[in-house]
Amino acid sequence: MLPPDTLLRFGRCEIDVVDRSLRVDGCTVAIEPRPFDLLAHLIRQRHRVVSRQELLEKVWPSRFVSTSALARAVMKVRQATCDTDEAPLIRTVARVGYRFVAPLLGETAQPAPSAEVLTLALLPFENATGNTALGWVEIGLMAMVAEEVARDRRLSLVGMESLLGAFAAQGGSPAAALAAAVQRDTGAQLVVHGRVGRTATGYRLDFRLYGQPHALASSVVAVQPTGLAAGLAQELTRLLFRDAQSTAPAPAPVRFLDTMAAEAYARGLQMMAEQRWVPALKLFRMALDLEPGHQPVQLELLRALAPTATDDTEVETLAAELLANAERDGDPVAAARVHQAVGRFHVSRNAFGPANFHLQLALQLADGRESLDWTAQTLLVMCTMFFHQRRFADAREHRERANELCERSGNRVLALSALNMAACLAAADRQYERLLQLSTDVARRARALRAHRFMCNASGNASVGLAELGRLTEAAAYAEEGFAAALAVGERSMIDRHAAGTCWIYRLAGVPLASARLLAILEAVQTPVHQREAVWRAHGHHAASIGDSREAARCFVAAVKLAREAGYVEQEQQSLPWLIEALILGDRLDDARAEIRCAGRLVAEGNQELQVHLLLLRALLAHRQEQPGVALGFLEQVLEAKPAPLWRTWACADAAWLLAEGDDVAGATAWLARIDPPLATLPVALAAQARVLQAAHTGHAPGTTAPGALTLPSRLPARSHE
Repeated sequence: MLPPDTLLRFGRCEIDVVDRSLRVDGCTVAIEPRPFDLLAHLIRQRHRVVSRQELLEKVWPSRFVSTSALARAVMKVRQATCDTDEAPLIRTVARVGYRFVAPLLGETAQPAPSAEVLTLALLPFENATGNTALGWVEIGLMAMVAEEVARDRRLSLVGMESLLGAFAAQGGSPAAALAAAVQRDTGAQLVVHGRVGRTATGYRLDFRLYGQPHALASSVVAVQPTGLAAGLAQELTRLLFRDAQSTAPAPAPVRFLDTMAAEAYARGLQMMAEQRWVPALKLFRMALDLEPGHQPVQLELLRALAPTATDDTEVETLAAELLANAERDGDPVAAARVHQAVGRFHVSRNAFGPANFHLQLALQLADGRESLDWTAQTLLVMCTMFFHQRRFADAREHRERANELCERSGNRVLALSALNMAACLAAADRQYERLLQLSTDVARRARALRAHRFMCNASGNASVGLAELGRLTEAAAYAEEGFAAALAVGERSMIDRHAAGTCWIYRLAGVPLASARLLAILEAVQTPVHQREAVWRAHGHHAASIGDSREAARCFVAAVKLAREAGYVEQEQQSLPWLIEALILGDRLDDARAEIRCAGRLVAEGNQELQVHLLLLRALLAHRQEQPGVALGFLEQVLEAKPAPLWRTWACADAAWLLAEGDDVAGATAWLARIDPPLATLPVALAAQARVLQAAHTGHAPGTTAPGALTLPSRLPARSHE
């Protein structure tokens, strides 16, 4: 981080980070904004080499620029600061990036590397044993090593999904080229590449550590392949921190008495890395059957249960045993990890009271003893929790704290999570252009890393932002990409949620054949009953898109019922307006009024977005009751609420339709003129234009309603917070 002083002095230079000025030998020197930002970031991260990709993301956020633009900016910084070969300020690291090497005035030397967090990437190991049954060592052993290394607070590990994506993108490149590519793509300072082979008495892991001035090579041996994990972790610590004067205790290795239990544990970690929760659960339970009471396995089992468990019993029993052990051993860090896992579980079930208790306690117990990444992860889980509670100020505070930790650790995967949450908060503020900018930025970065989960979430958010802006064709493209990414992740609740959002986009765009194709794919995925709320919603949107109001009502009734039974308020809001619309169109007006009253309590809680939707619904209800004046009053209120461009267009089209029915062509034309020109080609706007033309030339047919006009309320799919 930058020192607290606003004036930073180095060499012949002085910069003011507040007024963004540069002085050389006391004279002000002109410097453009991008080069200034680049210089400030290099100074902030002066303890390490900063990759070119990271600089592109930091200095040119949400824009695609080539590395030549970066090179020009570096050149301008060097020119402005009088950087020379004899007195270098910025050093170029071939094929990696740049580092600020000049000492700041007041610093006796460069910050000691051992006092900083190093970002490390572990590549899948090569299985050179000749035994195909040991193929699991490629990812499983790597994940086991990651578990060992993650216990050291001086290291930040590149996220597994990001790492595997970058690895897959490089194919069969040589080790050195692969390491350089992973450094470039993930921002890792150090990369470990290893090869597992046989010895006369067991197994040997030969590895190279890339990222130092020269690649370091070493090896470890063990009787069983799982024993290589602790050996490699200890050897890495020795190589990286041999000159460090750190008071941090050496991480304790995970030990097993049963070799089959160790292998099951390693395989389970592999499944966790691939986010395949069900097989991970089976493997961890197998390991516990072979070696009962093994605490690291119990903790991993608890972590795997967080996104999958359907009741509290197993989670509470396991957590109680682990907490009792942590108290017996006087280990607050172990207790913090348990509370974090339990907090995640409660957030996944929208049980926010217990979630907040466990997550706050986790941070208190950790109290600086855990890694920056662990703390950032916990803060981001809390951020998601606050977002769902609509406590947006708390969500922003926790996101900013998490983002600061991500910058310090260099963990770009966690930084993507923080950026994705910023997109969600922009949506909450109805800053649709910013939502689109941030979510497409996350999507671009996730696409480059082949990080399907982030791709899924970012594409979902981008589709929402585009739809809000009335850009339905682009919205459909992002929604489809998000659904495909959800299928690649294979998490059924995520697949369901993105199916519902994509069907909603198809409904707005008027392409029911597309939603029919998507539902055929969705039905091939076996989804537990407790997760089917979004599936009902997807079917409801499709039914409404083909004009089957009765079936739409049946689907949305089921969706709302499941959401209410589970206490999922946000999911209830995703279906409730569409249920009301289907009830009105099915002439079940009393039922519709009852649901409108129910929705009113949510509006009273400050949900401005839902307020707009209810105004459109009340206009629809008044229209069905042949009260056009009342309906127009509600539509005027929609515009006063300053809705998203799509819903402003919807309200104007509905008002034009109403006036055209009353032969008020001039009034209808005036409402059409209030539609922004780029949105005049939306289906609802075209329908209203056709109705106004009909009224102008041939009169009207009383009581008719256009397909799309005064029939569709506005409701968005759930945003992706993960």
